[in-house]
Amino acid sequence: MDQPEMILQEAIENHQNMIKQFKGVSGLQAARFEEAMTAKQCALSLVGEPIMYPEINRFVRLLHQHSISTFLVTNAPFPDEIR
Repeated sequence: MDQPEMILQEAIENHQNMIKQFKGVSGLQAARFEEAMTAKQCALSLVGEPIMYPEINRFVRLLHQHSISTFLVTNAPFPDEIR
């Protein structure tokens, strides 16, 4: 199982690598480019059921410690874990 710290580190690296692809694009504003390098939101709903990850609470806390807002979508198959 991947640890929350590793997931966050790799997600930030992937985010930054994606943004770097815009460098040199005509009309790109330097200030906006630098701003975009910082991840600000994380959707926890795109692959499977996020509540099934045993460290979901720790991961959400870690994201919030990095000032990254979270958006969690669930089908609520595990109501006890959601509490």
